Amino acid sequence: MAELPPEIGELIESVEIGVQARPGREARGLRDAHQLLGLYVGPTRDEIKAGALEPARILLYQRNLEAACKDREELAVEVAKTLRHELGHYFGFGDRRLRGLGH
Repeated sequence: MAELPPEIGELIESVEIGVQARPGREARGLRDAHQLLGLYVGPTRDEIKAGALEPARILLYQRNLEAACKDREELAVEVAKTLRHELGHYFGFGDRRLRGLGH
């Protein structure tokens, strides 16, 4: 989060960020959940502003992230990349758009 540009960080509110060992019930039904690095669950920022009551959460999956990386340096880069990707969902971007942006 500290690496985000301040103007982006100021727009983020009401998002819980957590770390779990592996994907749980929230990832049920997702293709390749065993390889999932992170997941955004909940309404977008605009939906929250419009009064959505469901909490917004970003979950990072520690064991999957560790398995995808060869060392701590690569892990730090992947965690930052995954967090940016999941924050993209908070801002309302779909996976296709995020991939187009390099996330």
